[in-house]
Amino acid sequence: MWRSLHSVSRKQAFGTHLLLSGLALIAILILVFLLWYPAPYHRIVSIWNLLSVLIVVDVIVGPLLTLVLFKPGKKGLAFDMICIAVLQTAALAYGTTMIYLNRPYFQVFAVDRFNVVSVRDVDMSRLADPALAAGFHLGPRLVYVELPTDPAASRQLLLEVFEGGPDVERRPDLFRPYRDHIDSVLARARSLSELGDDPLDQSLVAEFLAEHDGVAGDYRYLPLVGGGGDVAQIISAETAEPVDTLFIDPW
Repeated sequence: MWRSLHSVSRKQAFGTHLLLSGLALIAILILVFLLWYPAPYHRIVSIWNLLSVLIVVDVIVGPLLTLVLFKPGKKGLAFDMICIAVLQTAALAYGTTMIYLNRPYFQVFAVDRFNVVSVRDVDMSRLADPALAAGFHLGPRLVYVELPTDPAASRQLLLEVFEGGPDVERRPDLFRPYRDHIDSVLARARSLSELGDDPLDQSLVAEFLAEHDGVAGDYRYLPLVGGGGDVAQIISAETAEPVDTLFIDPW
């Protein structure tokens, strides 16, 4: 194997490395955009910093190291190539793991808004109902935060938050099935007539209604808070199920 390596030209080695890196990147991007961050969550959750680092390491740095260090007949060539492969694989594994752990796992309704929450944001061992996280699910799972009604428990929760503890949308012990609380969600939802002040926003609302062949009264909206910015989550006025997301300031 190592003898055949010495018969390969620098351009061939660079081209092969670039092709393999590109194929690996395509596989990762398929996982990211189809499974872990399906539309529109790749825009709502800020992943571009991690993703850009992954692209630079995978497609640019790795193959460029091969282009610079590869020289047919060079002593220690196999060792150099092994080091490049190990370093690139480790960087890809780390970057892919971070992207996976930061994927939107829950879409949490808390008080008057939805929050996108990742696995890293919550202590999954404190999940009140393990069924809320069971099985395969494309996109985040809808859950509802049920605040304590007991005054002492409410005060304790408020004290913990003030002391730096996780806020309610990151408290899995408060998570409940979303569909059991649709009346409470709809009670806090807002009319589409309140969404958007400028003509561009209003045109987005009009396009949404035309696309879904509906009228404004069929839908409500709530703010959806994510690391990449806050948007308007459109829900059914009857079932409270999410229908679409409009990139309009919901406040």
